[in-house]
Amino acid sequence: MKYKRVTWLRFIVGMIAFVPLLGFLLALRFGAIENYEVTSSSMAPTLQVGDRVFMERIEGYLPRRGDVVVLENPQKPGELLTKRVIGLPGDKIRIYNGYLYVNGQEQVEMYVSAENTRINFPDKVYQIEPDEVFVLGDNRNFSYDSLNFGPAPISRLRGKLTVIYWPVNRFGEIR
Repeated sequence: MKYKRVTWLRFIVGMIAFVPLLGFLLALRFGAIENYEVTSSSMAPTLQVGDRVFMERIEGYLPRRGDVVVLENPQKPGELLTKRVIGLPGDKIRIYNGYLYVNGQEQVEMYVSAENTRINFPDKVYQIEPDEVFVLGDNRNFSYDSLNFGPAPISRLRGKLTVIYWPVNRFGEIR
């Protein structure tokens, strides 16, 4: 049997491809990255039913406004929800005349479709406590979210969704 000598260039190129792949597979195996299938239209148009996504599980995760997160339903333990973080600790969230205000500023959100810019919900004010976040689905009028169960405890957050990996034509970073 003949063996071909591996050149340094070939070795380096192989390592550049292999090391990140190995790191990703280990992260999947040990739970730092998890994958999910989207089963609801509550995050449309950002996420569609059937999309496959990766979630980055971060110990002590502190969300940022706009993050798309996986959280345990505060009213039904064990049930997971995918929502966008709208309000952070200390924020004042107001629904007024169908529009969303955060700390007195009307929100213009590019990820919400035109038919969902007005929220079909009575006027209400929420003060977000230090250990809570306010989450909404992008499909505002067809989502079970903080409008239904109130601000969610940060301890219920599982992680941040990062990438749609399937179907291939929707592959990309979740924004």
